[in-house]
Amino acid sequence: MTRIASVAVVKDEERHIAEWIAYQFAVGFDTVVLFDNGSTDQTVTRARALAAHRDVRVIDWPVFAPDYQVRAYEDAARRFTGEFDWLGFFDTDEFLVMAPDFDLRAILALWRDAAAIGVPWAIFGSSGHVNWPDGLVIEEFVYRAQPSFGPNRHIKSIIRPERMKSCLNAHAFEMDGVYRGLAGNELSWSQPGVLDCEPDYRMGKLHHYFTRSQAHWDAKIRRGYHDTDRKASEFEAYDRNEVFDDAAVRYAPMVCEELAMIKFLNSGRNF
Repeated sequence: MTRIASVAVVKDEERHIAEWIAYQFAVGFDTVVLFDNGSTDQTVTRARALAAHRDVRVIDWPVFAPDYQVRAYEDAARRFTGEFDWLGFFDTDEFLVMAPDFDLRAILALWRDAAAIGVPWAIFGSSGHVNWPDGLVIEEFVYRAQPSFGPNRHIKSIIRPERMKSCLNAHAFEMDGVYRGLAGNELSWSQPGVLDCEPDYRMGKLHHYFTRSQAHWDAKIRRGYHDTDRKASEFEAYDRNEVFDDAAVRYAPMVCEELAMIKFLNSGRNF
């Protein structure tokens, strides 16, 4: 049977980490692997609590150089070659959404010649939220940019780990073989990981809840990055809300079911 894992580098994501992990299983991944980059909150505790119900693995990753994410991705590909047929590399504000009637495992089975699949961003804005909303991210943030918004040309990758040569950046890998889109089209770049055309959302996309609320954005800026210098003023540039898109909401019942099971199995713990 084909084995698929979702890999992320995390730091101080306690507020939403349980939803993101539960979502990975709802959409079809078998395993979640987290490289913890020095969290000081309850991120690791909450992630490990999910291991009572699902295959969730936490790897300590105290690497603080600018290439911390690239190095983690390469480590994952080499570490899990032979165990997993495919590895998806996402951030915890990125949610893979398949088009209705399409299934991740079935799509991966279609493109047997592909070494990697590139999934394009769909940048979501604040949906008017200033403070932290109470509901699921996938339910609260339902407005996004038009496909023509430039950052939507970025992709994130699902790769065959045994065919990786190197990780080029957080978006793309040098692979022994062809990069395809979810629809099977061979991808071409303006630069590695950035499409030279508008994204194709026919069979799926990667919902990137990049800003979320103003409160989320402020927390993101305070947390900081090892590899870039984000400005508070960038919120306005990325707070795009032109298109109503609730495609991820259909996964909410499965996410809630996962979370309810996790809370039951970990009743009495700090979850």
